[in-house]
Amino acid sequence: MRTQSQTKTFTAKIKDIFWKQKGKLENFSLFIRNRKILFPLILGAAIRFSAAPFTEQRWDMYIWRLNQAFVYHYRINPFWPTQALEFAWGYPPLWLLTLLLVYPFYIILFPTSYPQEVSLLWNSYNSITDPQQRMATYFESYWRFLPPPQGNVQGLNLPILDLIIKTPIIISDLIVALILYKIVASLSNEKNAKYAYLAWLFNPFAIWISSVWGMFDSIPTLFMLLSIYYLTKNNFYKSAIMLATSTLFKLYPALFIPIFTLIVFKKRRKFKEAIKFFLISIGIIFSVIFVTYLAFAFYAGQEPLSLSIKLTYNIFVKRASPDWEGRNIIAGLTPLYFLSDKIGATNIPLSPLLISIALALTLIKLGRQKELTTEDILSYATAAHFIIYLTYTVVNPQYFIWVLPLILILAAEKNAKLKYLYWAVSIIPLSVIFCSYDLSYFFSPYFISGYLKICISPEYFTESVALAIFYIACIKLAFIRKSSNQKTSKL
Repeated sequence: MRTQSQTKTFTAKIKDIFWKQKGKLENFSLFIRNRKILFPLILGAAIRFSAAPFTEQRWDMYIWRLNQAFVYHYRINPFWPTQALEFAWGYPPLWLLTLLLVYPFYIILFPTSYPQEVSLLWNSYNSITDPQQRMATYFESYWRFLPPPQGNVQGLNLPILDLIIKTPIIISDLIVALILYKIVASLSNEKNAKYAYLAWLFNPFAIWISSVWGMFDSIPTLFMLLSIYYLTKNNFYKSAIMLATSTLFKLYPALFIPIFTLIVFKKRRKFKEAIKFFLISIGIIFSVIFVTYLAFAFYAGQEPLSLSIKLTYNIFVKRASPDWEGRNIIAGLTPLYFLSDKIGATNIPLSPLLISIALALTLIKLGRQKELTTEDILSYATAAHFIIYLTYTVVNPQYFIWVLPLILILAAEKNAKLKYLYWAVSIIPLSVIFCSYDLSYFFSPYFISGYLKICISPEYFTESVALAIFYIACIKLAFIRKSSNQKTSKL
């Protein structure tokens, strides 16, 4: 039994926690109501939410819809759909769980009706022998999962569903901007904080990925940013939880676990603290993934234990290169592209080997450093992202979202010229998107039937971007200030 004094002490602690949280909420409310913050936030949100219903990357958004239908209408395990293993969920589970959380809002608004046979939701391509035609048919499967422009045969209203699916991504995008403002303001000054805030809110690349493409990279980026923030504040447990949460959306933050573990050891000089950080991160990741696999296997009536073990093995081993067993898919903005013809079909786990070497060198460099500042932590975190781009076999354009907030923070903390790197890292993947796709592929097929053949020549695009940069530089030079010796000289 508790004594009276213990009860009073416990009550005082609860009150102290309550008032602290209330104070934080009040401060955040005042922060949001600041006109310098509120108006850009509303405008940034309006741009994103306005574009969301009318646009989509037709294949990725189709996959999100297909997996929602798997679970809610067919009781199929999306991680191991025996009827369609080619559509098995290839990410950690949190984005799928997010999709399943928002989907009921759509069901409430628009009662749905799906075909009796789930296979009617994708094109049959097994009989096609030509590899290119087979792949083209595969990536056109979304046509089997669309309502016609007039009417509502399948009970789907695609623009509303797209908006609902993109809403968590857009909200994460906006929160990243707010956190950037707070972090930069604490490290630098109000001017730099406002620049970082606006540079993220109105970055065409960030807007394109979240509200046009519908890819969820801003969500793991948000939790990764929080993990780094808590790491710099020596709140290691929150940092570990945020890092694990980020990894449960996309696997790439797993690379940061050994780096952050060593940072914790060097900051605290306690082996026990570093081990705790490592175990919390790894423990949350493995337990959530395994329990999710177990639950969905039960839900679909499959044998849960062996399947969950197999799926856990697949996501941590087979997805690595993308797997350790030879399917070296080499694509996108990777410097390994020149090896595609020579090593693509071999049984060499290329990316795991290269990443392991790069990680070992990073840890050796970090281990030799005597003192770690906030700037050092940000530098290592930024460099680790570029190590991934350097050594991974598939670097899709949306991956560059991950590093952009860190470059903005470094620009304020370390060197203002890094803001030019920020815009370069934004322009390059956006230019690749514009030159690689028929841009009508990003319009909702609910509104535009077929393709409009809106293609931009890489040469013309490069020339246009170069000219734009040149003219912007000329405008900047027109307003260049006099040097001190010029000011003092007489005419």
